[in-house]
Amino acid sequence: MTHAEAAAGQGRDDAPRALTAVVAFGFALGASGVVFPLLALDHGIAPAIVGLLVAASGATHLTSRLLLPWLLARVHDRTLMAFAAASLALSAAVLLVTTSLGTFIAAQALNGLARALFWTSNQTHLVRGKGIPIRRLAQSQMASHVGGLAGPTLA
Repeated sequence: MTHAEAAAGQGRDDAPRALTAVVAFGFALGASGVVFPLLALDHGIAPAIVGLLVAASGATHLTSRLLLPWLLARVHDRTLMAFAAASLALSAAVLLVTTSLGTFIAAQALNGLARALFWTSNQTHLVRGKGIPIRRLAQSQMASHVGGLAGPTLA
């Protein structure tokens, strides 16, 4: 395997590892979608503000995607996926320290950033990687559904 193949993820079949990452990310994302709003309500944040917090995550997700073509041309998709996982973990970790309104805003912004980075860079990785892209995309979608359903169910 050449260095270029390794950098592009084309020298070996990384499907099992990639699918495991997709299930784990989907699980964590699904759980956070249930836990964050309930935690905010439990800490006395008004339901309308909780709704705005959830919307802030979506807005961050959408606006972050505007920069992704530029990022994907300069940063390896696996690196962006790792950064997305770290952002999602950090979005939960900050709420372990404090549950102020500002912390919830930061957590939701990190959550939206993580979603944008992970799903877009994951699809780019699958299309560029070894194998038939449509099969890899379909497998990834199924894996994301498994994690996305299990996360909220177990949360």
